[in-house]
Amino acid sequence: MALDTTKLNFDKCEDEPIHIPEAIQGYGYLFALDPTTGSVKIHSANVDGIFRLNQPSDLQDKIFFDFLDTDAITIDFIQESFERARCEDLRLPLQLRFKQDMLADAEHKDYHAVIFCSDDLMIIEIEPAPGFKSMIKARQFGTIYAMNIAPTFQSLETVEGVTDAIARIIKDLTSFERVVVYRFNDDGSGTVVGEAKDDEIESYLNFYYPSTDIPPQARKLYEKNWIRINPNVDIAPVPLLPDLRTARRAPLDMTRSLLRSMSPIHVQYIRNQGLKSSMSISLIQQGRLWGLVSCHHRTAHYIPQNIRLECESLGHLFGWQIYAKQEEIQYNKKVKLERTFDDLLEKLSHERTIIEIFQDNQQQILKLMGACGFIFFAGSDTVSIGETPAETKIDEIISLARKTSPENIYSSHNLPKLLGDTADLNGICGALVIPILSQKNYFTAWFRAEHQHVIKWAGKPEEKSVASDKQARLSPRTSFVIHTEEVTGESLPWKEEDTEIADRFNKLFLRHAFQRNIEMQANISMLREKDKTKDEFLATLAHELRNPLAPITSSITLLKNSTDEEIRSKAHQIIDRQLKLMVTLVDDLLDVSRITRGKIRLVKKPIALNRVVESAIETNALILQEKNHKLHFNSEQLLYVNGDFNRLTQIFANIIHNAVKYTDPNGVISVDIKHEDGEGVVSVSDNGMGIPKHYLSRIFDMFTQVDANSTQTRGGLGIGLTLVKSLVALHGGRISVKSRGVGMGSSFSVSLPATTHIKAALLQAEPERADTEVGSLRILVVDDNVDAANSLQLLLKTMGHEVFVRIAGHDAIKDFSEIKPDLALLDIGMPGIDGYELCYRLKNLDVGGDTIFVALTGWGQIEHKTKSQAAGFNRHLVKPLTMDTMMKMFEDFFGKEADLL
Repeated sequence: MALDTTKLNFDKCEDEPIHIPEAIQGYGYLFALDPTTGSVKIHSANVDGIFRLNQPSDLQDKIFFDFLDTDAITIDFIQESFERARCEDLRLPLQLRFKQDMLADAEHKDYHAVIFCSDDLMIIEIEPAPGFKSMIKARQFGTIYAMNIAPTFQSLETVEGVTDAIARIIKDLTSFERVVVYRFNDDGSGTVVGEAKDDEIESYLNFYYPSTDIPPQARKLYEKNWIRINPNVDIAPVPLLPDLRTARRAPLDMTRSLLRSMSPIHVQYIRNQGLKSSMSISLIQQGRLWGLVSCHHRTAHYIPQNIRLECESLGHLFGWQIYAKQEEIQYNKKVKLERTFDDLLEKLSHERTIIEIFQDNQQQILKLMGACGFIFFAGSDTVSIGETPAETKIDEIISLARKTSPENIYSSHNLPKLLGDTADLNGICGALVIPILSQKNYFTAWFRAEHQHVIKWAGKPEEKSVASDKQARLSPRTSFVIHTEEVTGESLPWKEEDTEIADRFNKLFLRHAFQRNIEMQANISMLREKDKTKDEFLATLAHELRNPLAPITSSITLLKNSTDEEIRSKAHQIIDRQLKLMVTLVDDLLDVSRITRGKIRLVKKPIALNRVVESAIETNALILQEKNHKLHFNSEQLLYVNGDFNRLTQIFANIIHNAVKYTDPNGVISVDIKHEDGEGVVSVSDNGMGIPKHYLSRIFDMFTQVDANSTQTRGGLGIGLTLVKSLVALHGGRISVKSRGVGMGSSFSVSLPATTHIKAALLQAEPERADTEVGSLRILVVDDNVDAANSLQLLLKTMGHEVFVRIAGHDAIKDFSEIKPDLALLDIGMPGIDGYELCYRLKNLDVGGDTIFVALTGWGQIEHKTKSQAAGFNRHLVKPLTMDTMMKMFEDFFGKEADLL
C-alpha cells in the first residue's frame, strides 16, 4: 500500500497537523462525552464492534454511563478521575466493565481505558482487557524493576551502559524484535545510543538519523504524549463521527490520545524499514525531549494497554535515570577538574604569576581544556604555550571573533571553512576566544587540532530537499542503507564546560592584568609601611624568641650540675614549657602565612560551642591558677555551630589567654555564651588594663600591640588577634572589641552562625584511642644535624628501640641492607643527597619494601607534603616531634590494628 501524497492537504512535513487526524487506530474505541451529562458527542466509527447498535451513528447523544456495569465502577469515580486528569492536564488509567445486554459480544465485558480532557470534552478510550496472565506480567515486571533492576543502574559507569539496560528491559517486557534508545542531538538529528535485539535482525547501534526523520511538530507531540504504538501498519484508520462537515465542529485535539491515528507519512516510513509494527516511548528530562525508546517488529505486534502504560511509567523513570547518570558523570568530571584547577591555584602566589604557572604546567593545562595550544595577549605580558596558528592567522581569528561576537566569547570548530586559507593555521581547526579588556585588546585564546572521524548515517541526510516537488518532499525516506561521512577540517566542538573552565582562567588573567598596575601603586605604600614596622617587629621577634632561651639555658645548666631530683624535675618542666612557647610562636607565624596565602584548610562538622569554650578554658587552666584569677563561665543553653573544633578552640584559647595575661593577679574573667538572632555569641570580658580608644580600630591589625615599648606590654608578636580574626572569618563569623579605656578592662565578642539540625551521632565525642603495645623496632635516623639525630636516638632508645644514626645520605644507602630497619626517619634538607632522593633510592633497594619511611622536617607546607608522597614517604611529620605524635605514628604503623590501615 503506497502513500498517495496528492491526498495530503499540506505542502511540508512540518506543517502536517498530526494532533488532529480525526481518526483512530482500529484496535480500540474512542468516546468524547459531555462531562456533565455523559452524553456521547463524538465517537469512533467502529463502536458497533463493541455495543449492540444497528449502525454506529445510533450512539450519538446516548448516555455513555448507561452502558456501564456500575457495580464494577461508579459514575462518580469516573467523573472524579476526569476532574483530576483535567486539572493536572494528564491522561489517567481506568478499568471499565459494561452490561452484558449492551455488548455485541457478551464474553468481552472488561476493558482497559484511559480518560483525559480535550476541547472541554471528557475523552474515554477503551481497549479489550488482556488475559489474566498479561495483567500479572505487567505488575510483576514493575516490581522486578523497582526491586532489582533500578538499583543496578547506579553501578553502570556510562550513559551507554544505562541506555543498553533500558533497551533490554523494554524488550523483555514487550517482546519486540528490536528496541533502540534514540538520542536527539543539538542539530535535531538523532543517534542510536542503546540497543537490544534478536540475533537475526540488523543492528542500528551508533547510527545517525537526519533531523527530517522526526519533524518539529512530532517532537513537540512526543513531549506531551509519552507512549505511541502502531501494532499493524496495514490496518486502515477508523474515522470519528459525526464528521466535521456534518457536525460543523472543530477538529478534536487528540494530543493525549493513545489511539490517535498515525501520520500516513510515518506509516509509510515504518513500511520502508521493512517493519509492520512499532512503538515509541518518550524520554523526558526536565520538561525537554531527550530522546525515544523505539521498538520494531517485522510482523503485526499488539501490546495491551496496561503493559503500554507500564512502559510509559518506566519511560518517565528512564528519563531521570539517564539524567542522573549524566549528572553523576558530569559531577565526577567536574570534581576531577576542580582538583586539577586547585592544584594549579596552589602553585599561584605573589612569587609565581599565572603566566609562570601556565608555562611550567603546559601539558596539564592543555589536557584540562582538551586543547593543543593557548595564547594570552596583554602587550608585554603575552604568553603562548603548545601548538598555535601563525601570528597573522591569530590576527584573522581575533578579527573574526570581534566581528561575529564583539566583547563576548567566540568559538568555532571549523576555522578552515571560515578562513579559507589554511597554510598558516598549523593544523588548528578550533578556537575559543575570550576578551579580557576589549578596550586594550587583551584576550585569551584556546586552540584545538583537527579531529577526523566517521559518521554512519542510516540513509543520506540530503535525500530530501526543500526544493523538491511535493511528492518528493512529503514522501518518507526509502533508503536506510548505511552511508558513511568522513568529517575533516573540524575540531571537537567547544562545550559549555570548556567555556566555564576558560572563563575561570580568564578571571585569573584579568586579575593579573589589573594587579600589575595596582601592585606598582600598592608597593610604594606597602614599602613605606613595612619600613616603618620592620625594625619594631624584628626587635619584638628577637625578644620573644630569646625569652624562652634564657630559662632553657639556665635549666640545662641545672641538669648538668645538680643531682637533686626535685630541682632536675622542675628544670625539665621549665624546658618543656618554654619549648611549647617557642613552638606556639612559630605555629602562629605559620598560621598567619597560610591564611594570608589562602592555604589553611578547615575540617568542619557540627560541634557544641559550649564544648569548644570549655576546651579553651582548660588550655588556660595553668596560667589562670598562677595569676589567681576567678573565671565565671555562663551558658544559657547548648548551642551548635558548623566548624573546625581545633581552630575554634584556638580562637577562644587565644582570646581568654589575652584576658588572663593583660589582667593583674586576682582579677575576674567572664566567659558568656548566648543565642542571638540565629547566632552563637561568645563574650570574653576582663577587668584588666583595657585598651585606649585610639587603638580599638587597629587591635586586629598585624603586629599591633597597645604599646610595644610600654611597660604594660606582656610579650607576644602582636599577631594573635590577627590570626583570631582570620579564623573567625573562615567560619563565617565576626569578632568585635569594646573597652572604656585604660584600666577599665576589655570585652571581646565572637559571633558564629548557629546550626539547629544536628544528628545525635555527630555530637558524640570521639572515643579515646586505646593504648597500643609496640614491640622493639629497628629504626634508622638520617639527619645532618648531629645534635638533632643523637637526641632523637636517645629518646627512641629509652622507649626500647634499637636505633642507628647516619649523618649523610650516602652512608645510609651503604649500610641500609645490613641494618634492615623497620622504620626510617629521614631529614629532608640535607646536603648532597636530600631526603626526597634518599627515600626514593632506599625504597628501591631489595630490602626497602619492608621499611616504613617517614619524613621528619621543618617544612610543613602542602607542596612539601605532596613532594614527600611522590618520593615514597609513608608519612610527613613536622619538627619538633612530640611524644604524642611519635606514639600515634607507632600505633598507626606497628600497632595491633595496623594491618587494617
